[in-house]
Amino acid sequence: MNTRERRRISVLLSVLLILFVVTSFALVSQINMKADAYTKVFPSNNKGVTPIAELLSGNRADSATTVGDKSVFDFDSLTSLFSALTGKANATLKDVEDEMAKAQYNSGKAGDGTYTPNTSTTAYSNAFVGSIHYGMNSEDIRSVTGGNNIVVTFGGQVWNVVALTTTGTSADVSAGDVVLTLMMKNPLDGYRTNWNGWQTPINSNHNEKYTSTFYSASMIRSILLNGKGSDGNAVKYTENGSSLVALGSGTKATAIANYDSKLGIFTDINAKKNVTNFLVKPKDVLYMQDESYADIETAAGSTNNWKSGQNEASKNKIPSAFGGGTSKWYAGWDAYYQQEKSVYGTAVQGSNQTYSPGDQLYFDWGEDLLWLPSWAEVGEHGTTSAGTAVNSSITGLWALNTNQRAYSNASTTATQAWLRSGSDSSSGTA
Repeated sequence: MNTRERRRISVLLSVLLILFVVTSFALVSQINMKADAYTKVFPSNNKGVTPIAELLSGNRADSATTVGDKSVFDFDSLTSLFSALTGKANATLKDVEDEMAKAQYNSGKAGDGTYTPNTSTTAYSNAFVGSIHYGMNSEDIRSVTGGNNIVVTFGGQVWNVVALTTTGTSADVSAGDVVLTLMMKNPLDGYRTNWNGWQTPINSNHNEKYTSTFYSASMIRSILLNGKGSDGNAVKYTENGSSLVALGSGTKATAIANYDSKLGIFTDINAKKNVTNFLVKPKDVLYMQDESYADIETAAGSTNNWKSGQNEASKNKIPSAFGGGTSKWYAGWDAYYQQEKSVYGTAVQGSNQTYSPGDQLYFDWGEDLLWLPSWAEVGEHGTTSAGTAVNSSITGLWALNTNQRAYSNASTTATQAWLRSGSDSSSGTA
C-alpha cells in the first residue's frame, strides 16, 4: 500500500464560546481595542449555505476507532461532503485531494514554497505565516460551491467547514492526512463563561506563574475539555496565578458543576462512541505552529500593525521580529515572556519560577482536540463592538466571510464570542 492509499481524512475542531459580560473579570480594564479578544465575532443571519447531514453513523460501535471500521462514518454524508468540496458527483477523498492541489496552484498560498519552517539557529521560529500552508481556505471552497459556505453536522453539533489542509511535513506538505477544519457555527446553549476568575495586575514586570492570559491554565479551557486532556490527564486552571485547581474544585466549583457538556465525544478518549482518534491536534498543523496576527495584518497590507497576540502559535515561539523588520511584541511589556513558559525545570523570564510535571505549560493547548479559534484564524469585520470603524476587514487565515464569522443562535442575546488570542501588549488582559 503506498502513502496516498494510506491517507485518511482527519478533523480539526474549533469552538466559539459566548461571552457573558457580567461575570467576566478580565474585562475590567483594557489596553487597546485589539486587546479585546472578545470583540471579533458578531451575530447575523446565515444565508448561502450547503448543508451536509450528520457525518457519524448512529449505529457505530462504542469502541470504533479505526479508519477501516466503516461503521464510524455515514457513507452517504461523507460522499455529499466530498461532492460539495469538489463539485463532482459521487466524489471520493482522491477527488478532494486533487481539488486541494488545484486550489493550491491557483491561489499562491504559502505552500507554494514561500512558507518557511523553523530554520533559525535560535529557539525562535522564523516562519512568516500569512496563509494556511496547503490546500483550500473558505474562499477557495466558495469558489467551488458557487459562493455557498458548507455546513456539516458532526457529533450532533453544527459546524462551518472553514479550511482543508494537511498534517504534512515541512518537506512535503501534500503527503500528510487531509485535514478538514470545522468551527462551531453557534455557541452552545446555556454555556456562559469568563476566561478566568481573576486578573493579572496591569504592569510590565509581574511575576505570576500563570498570567491571566495564559490560555493553557485558563478556566475557559479547562471547562471546554471537561477537565481532561487528550492524554486523559487532568487539565487544571488557576484562580490566583500561582497554583492550579482541578475542574469541580476551587471557588468556581458550583458554577462549573452546573455546566453539562455536550462535547465529550470530541475530547474524552474514554467516552463511549468517541471520535478522538479522528481528530488532529493544533501542534501537528504547520500554519498553526507559527501563526501570528501581526503577520496576518502585514500580509493584508496593514501599516498599523497591532503586534502579535498570545496563544496564537501552537508549537513554536513567535520571534521578536522577522527578516529585520519591526518588533512583533510591544516593547516594555512582558506578554511575550509567556512563550518562555514551555520547558520543565528552567527558570523563565517574567516569572522567575520553574515548572515541573503537573504544571500547565504555555504550549499545552496545542495538544488539545477542541480549542478556541484565534484572531489570526477568524480575522475581523472592521468595526468594534460600539460600531467604530477600524482597519479594513481582514479575512484571517481561514478567509471567512461575515456569515461564517458570525453566529445566529436565537436562544441567546450575546453578541460577542471568546477567542484564545490574548492581549498583544500585556498579559494582564484577555
